[in-house]
Amino acid sequence: MSNILSTLTKSTIKSAYKSATHHKGKSYYTAHRVVDLHITHPSTAESLINAQVQGTTLYTVSIRIVDTKHVIRLEGVCSCPLQHDCKHVVAALLQAVDHNASFIATTKSNVIPLSRKANPDIVDDPRVTHWLRQLQHVMDERYSAPVPIDETYGLYYVLSKIVGETHQLGVDPMLVRRLKAGGLGTPKPYSETALSQQKHLHPIDKEMLAKLGMIQKTTRYFGYSSKYCLHGELGEALLLELINTGRCHWRTVHANPLSLAQPKSVELRWDIDDQGMQTLHFGIPEKHYPILFIEQPWYFDESQSACGVLNTNLDHKIARLLLSAPKIQPGQVEAVVDFFSKHDQVVGVKPPKQLTKRRIQNRKPVPCLRLFQAPIRSMYFNQYGAAPESMKALVDVSFDYDGTHIPWQNSNETINQVQDDQLITLVRNKPFEINALKELMRCNALVLSSIPEFSRTIANEKWVNSLLIEHATSDPLMFSTKIVPKLRQAGWQITFDAQYPYQIIDEPIEEWYSSIREESSEYDWFGLELGITVKGEKINLLPVIQTMLKQWKSRDQSPADDTEPVYARLPNGHYIPLPANRVKNLLNVLIELYDSDSLSDEQELRLSTLHASRLLELDAAIGAAQLRWIGGDRIREMARKLSNFNGIQQAEVPNQFLAELRPYQLDGLSWLQFLREYEFGGILADDMGLGKTVQALAHITLEKTSGRMTQPCLVIAPTSLMFNWQMEAKHFSPELKVLLLHGADRKGQFDCIADYDLILTTYPLIVRDKHILLEQHFHLLILDEAQFIKNAKSQAALVAIQLKATHRLCLTGTPMENHMGELWSLFHFMMPGLLGDQKSFQRLFRTPIEKHENQERRQHLNRRIAPFLLRRTKDKVVKELPEKVEMIRHFELEGGQRDLYETVRITMQEKIQKEIAKLGLKRSHIIILDALLKLRQICCDPRLLKIKTTQQKASKSAKLDLLMSLLPELIEEGRRILLFSQFTEMLGLIEEAITKAGIPYVKLTGQTKDRATPVQQFQSGAIPLFLISLKSGGTGLNLTAADAVIHYDPWWNPAVENQATDRAHRIGQEKTVFVYKLVAKGTVEEKILEMQQRKKELMDGLFSDKTTSKLELTEQDLKGLFDEF
Repeated sequence: MSNILSTLTKSTIKSAYKSATHHKGKSYYTAHRVVDLHITHPSTAESLINAQVQGTTLYTVSIRIVDTKHVIRLEGVCSCPLQHDCKHVVAALLQAVDHNASFIATTKSNVIPLSRKANPDIVDDPRVTHWLRQLQHVMDERYSAPVPIDETYGLYYVLSKIVGETHQLGVDPMLVRRLKAGGLGTPKPYSETALSQQKHLHPIDKEMLAKLGMIQKTTRYFGYSSKYCLHGELGEALLLELINTGRCHWRTVHANPLSLAQPKSVELRWDIDDQGMQTLHFGIPEKHYPILFIEQPWYFDESQSACGVLNTNLDHKIARLLLSAPKIQPGQVEAVVDFFSKHDQVVGVKPPKQLTKRRIQNRKPVPCLRLFQAPIRSMYFNQYGAAPESMKALVDVSFDYDGTHIPWQNSNETINQVQDDQLITLVRNKPFEINALKELMRCNALVLSSIPEFSRTIANEKWVNSLLIEHATSDPLMFSTKIVPKLRQAGWQITFDAQYPYQIIDEPIEEWYSSIREESSEYDWFGLELGITVKGEKINLLPVIQTMLKQWKSRDQSPADDTEPVYARLPNGHYIPLPANRVKNLLNVLIELYDSDSLSDEQELRLSTLHASRLLELDAAIGAAQLRWIGGDRIREMARKLSNFNGIQQAEVPNQFLAELRPYQLDGLSWLQFLREYEFGGILADDMGLGKTVQALAHITLEKTSGRMTQPCLVIAPTSLMFNWQMEAKHFSPELKVLLLHGADRKGQFDCIADYDLILTTYPLIVRDKHILLEQHFHLLILDEAQFIKNAKSQAALVAIQLKATHRLCLTGTPMENHMGELWSLFHFMMPGLLGDQKSFQRLFRTPIEKHENQERRQHLNRRIAPFLLRRTKDKVVKELPEKVEMIRHFELEGGQRDLYETVRITMQEKIQKEIAKLGLKRSHIIILDALLKLRQICCDPRLLKIKTTQQKASKSAKLDLLMSLLPELIEEGRRILLFSQFTEMLGLIEEAITKAGIPYVKLTGQTKDRATPVQQFQSGAIPLFLISLKSGGTGLNLTAADAVIHYDPWWNPAVENQATDRAHRIGQEKTVFVYKLVAKGTVEEKILEMQQRKKELMDGLFSDKTTSKLELTEQDLKGLFDEF
């Protein structure tokens, strides 16, 4: 008889299951793990297969094969963790198909042997075969090698009350890692379907899980997780087994394992609350001893990690119902007492107590207000798709009836109270309560539930009956300062939560104080703290006043009514009333000193000693109250001196100084004396040629002759200026003992530094000699050409900062060459702290001014540095100085030179754009500078570019041709010429050309050791042309014999070019000076001129009231630099 199983083949089985499942099932089949097989055929369209397959344990498989006329359907279930369509099902199917030819189709169950011997004498009895196989399974299970157990994890049983169920006990099996250091890790729920967890189970755990599976499984609320519920006799027996594992815990695996405690005998009793409500409970506190029912009631002692049976002498079902009884209201007591008296089952349980009754009415309650803050969520979504939540000020209202507080929203007309077995019914005074609520709501207090934005949000449910006092028409601070006093006067009792921010400190101010902290006498700033003392506690008011200043600056307002106090918010969130007139006076003093980031980490106002005079104004601002000063005696003495300051007094030039100072130079000397008197540092930033060295020598001489200079003065300058300082000191101040620390023999002079008045050394040498110089204290420290320390991280700058000196000065015609960070470096040397640290200076000044053209920040910086920077230009102070005429001589690149420029420009432009796209502008500076250098070199002379094909492409230089046509004309006119170039190699090419032309010249570069001879030859008039490298000869030379200056190649920084020009255009010059700049038209050189103008505007703006242009190289600027002709 055919059956549906005969249509099934091994290939169809393979296609019906996943490859991995089929592969594992086939390996089980091949390994003869199918140990029992039963097949039945209820009909020709249906076959049933039952089998047992040996896996980790012996699994039972049931398979149903059905012909639906459209498709053959396989339905396979298994007792393994996967439960269906597993490898055990596949193995059973393959075994069934393999033996189908031997199956006899019947409608009754037939046992099919797995192997059949060809002995006709053996009777094939299915029952015997089945019995033998079962015996074999037991023998294999008993005597086969046990499967190893992974002990890194263990199964633990966590007991707890089932959420939502009344007094029922739940069990959660949890898999927990055993930590190497001892203890247990984070538990995770055990999953029957997770095969990886099986290897951690002991046989007893498998047995326990099987037993748990036999009892009811209860799902928690929302279906988040499930627990096994222990109930009945089976549940109690299982609880004892769980405790015996030593891995049974109450609520968490991190508690001690549960142990079995002795039974407790208890009786039920009634408790009466203040309202007369009666509750029936066992005589132990359930908060610490949860009571749960299994078959009997059990208690769980959390403190001892123990549990035991409760003996109540009552039927268990009745005990459970009694324990779940609701609260009995006073009006229901009689019915309950009557029921108890009629039923024997509750004998031993006393009925609820019957109280005598008394009624009280016409009482006037005390209205009570509690102010607090809570997170209130809006129902409206913000732009990010979330409902915003913010802290809001709320009030709770209640009414106090002789110690009983009744919330306003309680709708009961009466309130019950129990006193001495008497039930007192209190009739509420509703008219009074309503009037009190109306009075409060007239103060703009709104019930939260009446505001749609907040009332429909579940998160606010806790506060729906509170009143909101922080909304569009109500200010919580105003409520505390105006409404609360009126309510108190009307009889309201007001309380504030400890964390409520709008509390008013109602304590008198004991004193006003000011504390001054000086870092060091060498630092020109100090920290100021201003505050009050309340109840013996100091309160720093500066953070408070800073906040008020921000608000009033932005709104352009200040306290209007001097009679009303100003409420200042303290750091703890509370408010203190301050006299408005004093606050207004303090603001007037501090507003000029205030900066958005003025307060230090210590919450002090950082001030320059220049502002010391304002300290005395604080005394006047406080008024009648005495201001107690703490510390700062030196600063306060300076304040008194500055308060009497009537301007800079003109200094008297000492007789020992042998030069007649011009009026502006005498002003400079007076300014230097002013700085010394008030212990300030300063920058003398006069134009080149106005005699900064002379003014400094006059200052040193005056300090010496006055007797104030008891220690040497140290001058640090470039090497090129050492000779100049020596000569001018000898000429103008011959009485000064001068020591030059220079050259190899200087070390022999270290011991006698203190014997001299003026010590001269160079920037490179202070780094080498710092171990000697740092030990010496100097009266005056002067940095000449102070731009040498423009990089604050350079070795010279770091050493200069550490040198000890009573006074510090900088001399430089260019206090800023490229960016404002250089200016900060100079001030950091001479007046540390005046401009803050480098990071704050960048944020407060450099970025807003250089990048955003912020004029307010520029003016603020200008005001801060103006007293310490003296800058005069030649056109303002030296009327007799002849005119300086600047001329730009344009020319065009031609032929091969132009082609070469275009080739390099296009190539480098593409390369730079790729580099910027890859690394960004800031990280592409090296390749950008390299490209600009190449273009500048081509404009000067193609031979400067080190490319083999250059000679072929461009054999001529249009700029050199222009120069060679210009020089003879100028020489013929009798001009004496200074020719500057940044490229020393270019000077060599020019030297070749002028030698051929027979033009006499002298030359000065960094390689020139004897600088005096070429200078003397040129100044004497013997030589008409002086070739000078911009770096080596741009400073420290006096070349007034020249009346023409040629800048062969323009340089980015106009200050450097001006310094070079000022070698000729300076005091002593009697002729008009003509300045020629040779610029290739349509090239990068024209862009350089534009950037020079922008840098000049920025520097002029910082040192004057003019506006500035941005100082920053942008991608747009770069595109312009590489524009085509």
